[in-house]
Amino acid sequence: MWDELKWLEQGAIPARDIHRGRHGRNTIYFPSVKNQGQVICESVLEASYCIWLEWDVDVKSYHAQPHTFRWTWNTARFQYTPDFYVIHELAANHFTEVKPDFTRAPAKYRITLREFIDHCDRESIRFKLADAGSIQRAVRLSNLKMLYTLIHRITQWEADYCSAFLSQQDTTLSLREVCLHPTPPSLRALAKAIFSGELLADLDRPLTLDSKLTKRM
Repeated sequence: MWDELKWLEQGAIPARDIHRGRHGRNTIYFPSVKNQGQVICESVLEASYCIWLEWDVDVKSYHAQPHTFRWTWNTARFQYTPDFYVIHELAANHFTEVKPDFTRAPAKYRITLREFIDHCDRESIRFKLADAGSIQRAVRLSNLKMLYTLIHRITQWEADYCSAFLSQQDTTLSLREVCLHPTPPSLRALAKAIFSGELLADLDRPLTLDSKLTKRM
């Protein structure tokens, strides 16, 4: 039986070397705030998945190519390395595989994936699938990417000033109103406030200067 706690005690490190992109793949070094370091991704889709993990307040950390499972079933030998292992605050930790479209994957891969899903069921391993349809939610993902690029290297002073500034403002205001203030918070502090949920915005519509921002009560 899979022992998650014992495995975690060993430290979540990549199960295989993916620093060198294989033929037809691009290695992307995603700058993770939650991991305080780079996460190595094998595709733009995987890097986009990381954006969602950064945005999910319940996610503590996550690790790429975390573990290679090897097992035998009906005399056949299998091995499988999921793309990510996600550690949560409250929800159950889980492994995730990211693919553009699982239904269009090569037949041999689909057979191995099916066997791994069955293996997870037998071993009580939590495993999820994430495809392009669930990751590439055009407008929201674009907004989150834009916000995320701004929040790096923000100082604690900037964050504290932004929180103090917002505490003195109306419950709802536009981004334009904030920017026109004589002493507004920095743009990256505002971006972090929106990304973290301190400020609520309609992320399913493109963010503009006229976007309405609502303080979380």
